[in-house]
Amino acid sequence: LARGAASFGGYSVLVDWRCAVALLLLIGIHESGHVWAMRRMGMATRGFYFIPFFGGAAVPDSAFPSSYAEGYVALMGPIWGLFVSAATHAVFLTTNQQVFEVAACWMAFVNLLNLIPLYPLDGGRVLRSIVQSLRGFDTAADQTL
Repeated sequence: LARGAASFGGYSVLVDWRCAVALLLLIGIHESGHVWAMRRMGMATRGFYFIPFFGGAAVPDSAFPSSYAEGYVALMGPIWGLFVSAATHAVFLTTNQQVFEVAACWMAFVNLLNLIPLYPLDGGRVLRSIVQSLRGFDTAADQTL
């Protein structure tokens, strides 16, 4: 709760409280996608935490069972984030209120940045799981998304 409040305060100072709400909503749903995928892969999880100015982290309680599982879990956050961005854009199209267009663009941009193939971003985790699969490795070393 304290990290979420710190994140909200920091984003509110940098941009606007409405944008802070939108970013926290995106981060929360994005990380929930990771947690959902972990549970679907049969993994224990501690949930997720907001990290002020860096987003959030879904934290497993057990190791990834395979490279496939790591890639799957890494992709679920951006996929859930895509739906949030699209829904926010749909609200803009319905209401024509500029704040929703700005929020949808920011959400899509943050989601896209997270897909850059650099570890520990989700794109880097997906790339790593692909490389591990191609090389015949089937376990993941770092367990934090």
